[in-house]
Amino acid sequence: MSTKFEAILSSPPSGRAAPLILDHASYGSTRILRGAPVPWSQPVECQSYFGQAQGLLRPDTTLVDIGAAYDQQLASRPELVAAMGARSRIGYALKTLLAEDDLAASAVRLVEVLGETSRQPLVLQVPAHPYRSAHGIDRHAHAPSLQILWRIDAAAMIDAEHPMPEDAGRKYGERNER
Repeated sequence: MSTKFEAILSSPPSGRAAPLILDHASYGSTRILRGAPVPWSQPVECQSYFGQAQGLLRPDTTLVDIGAAYDQQLASRPELVAAMGARSRIGYALKTLLAEDDLAASAVRLVEVLGETSRQPLVLQVPAHPYRSAHGIDRHAHAPSLQILWRIDAAAMIDAEHPMPEDAGRKYGERNER
């Protein structure tokens, strides 16, 4: 069953006056996992962690940070990070990242497991720039500068409710091709 985010905001499942939506990964990593990272790449272990955190903190949603899941995967794949930084062409890092079907499948599996087991509605926190949020790109590879990475706004996820303006690509010297 699908729940609209606006419904959670206007009428929290907990009955509170205002919803409690927590990004508890840092706190949970320190307190629940005793300093270990959230096991984003292991859906069953991640589900166990979320169960403990949700039981302790009682938020109105299960907030899943997809960017953190990708970051963790990239930290264990230096060859992919290096491949992402192999070219300075705008969009190359993102294209290389998105070409890795196993990373996408891992994220999908995580969402499926958490969605099937969570008692609260699942909310996905998706970075606008998944390649930029991946900490490894600039630190571990000879990737394009952050200035170039920031210019890839047009290649990042586009919210269907807020389409990109027609001239968005032109401000970066690109052509809008349809």
